[in-house]
Amino acid sequence: VISQEIIDKINLKIDSFKKKNSRFLNEYNLFRNQKLHRIINFHILIEEIKEVYVEILTKINEIFYHDTTLWSSIYFETGSEQPLHRDLPYFYTGEMDTSFGCWVALEDITVNNGPLQAIKKSHLLKQPNLDQIRNIYFPNVEVPSSDNNVFEHYNQEVREMCKNYETIEYSNIKKGSLIIWHINTLHGGKMHLDTNQSRKSLVMHLTPKNKFVGHLDY
Repeated sequence: VISQEIIDKINLKIDSFKKKNSRFLNEYNLFRNQKLHRIINFHILIEEIKEVYVEILTKINEIFYHDTTLWSSIYFETGSEQPLHRDLPYFYTGEMDTSFGCWVALEDITVNNGPLQAIKKSHLLKQPNLDQIRNIYFPNVEVPSSDNNVFEHYNQEVREMCKNYETIEYSNIKKGSLIIWHINTLHGGKMHLDTNQSRKSLVMHLTPKNKFVGHLDY
């Protein structure tokens, strides 16, 4: 879906960035086995990443009725290994069906280098009891915009709700492939089994243009 030319430009630009800034990247523990792990909003520095966003828009233009904007991006050279979770608590616009995540393979992905996985139809499940979760951790004060305990508790309840649902694993994905998920879809990354292999990929979170985006406190 995404052109090989754009992906090759991104990979070359990032390799150059790593060579120039290796001391800084090591100092701030941004490497995992000498591979970049979870770099937020790299598109601010690597202009070519924005070209991926433009290509995505041309593919989804007929699907989504509203103007879409890039809220954030995450760059990986390793598997995220993130447990199954929903993005909704960090990308809430007040509407359930207007925000989504996009994942782009910047190289071939196999079962050995941390493929993406998702729970089929999990976006259709209702929300857990948010008041109940809030009162466990923050009964008398405002909920902060970010809190790992609340986030994990929320996702554990969602995982329980769909434990009998089908899990889809996106291994054997070719470079340039695009996966789009609803903001309510339970998804995550499997273990990165072969640490000698990289897993170069790009995540983009897209929201309606000019919409306020809330976090856990909402």
